[in-house]
Amino acid sequence: MSVYMIACTVLLFLLIIAILKIVKLVSENASYQKENEELANKLAKALAGDLSFETILEEGETVGVNVKGGVVHTFCGFFINEFKASGATNFLEFGFSDAETYERYIMTIQKVGALRPTDKISELVSICGELVKATDNTQKAKLMSRVHKLAGGQVND
Repeated sequence: MSVYMIACTVLLFLLIIAILKIVKLVSENASYQKENEELANKLAKALAGDLSFETILEEGETVGVNVKGGVVHTFCGFFINEFKASGATNFLEFGFSDAETYERYIMTIQKVGALRPTDKISELVSICGELVKATDNTQKAKLMSRVHKLAGGQVND
């Protein structure tokens, strides 16, 4: 992750914490109850915005979710910028550690239509099987063309 992305993320969390502390202080004073409710509603709208979720893929244990709006949109923008800045063409992995248990987690972002590494391997195994069975050079050339497309990160035809 770039220093810029980390700094923006930290600043965003600090801002959220500060706003929540202000809301708590205001809520402790009963004379500000109406203002507190308005502030809490504004804060909720600012953080969530027009947040919406749409399941776009359910395949075994894999679930794809399309999230739109709110603070999530801001974080997604950071990840997209990091993807572009890294020079990635297919996917990019971010590593995170749990501060308490030190367990490591990986978050992967991937371009729509791009193949995951496991998909590429599966496709290459399939092509190898077809190459073994291929009888003429034209058929072999087409299969090798598919191999080269896969090596370039493109989805086959």
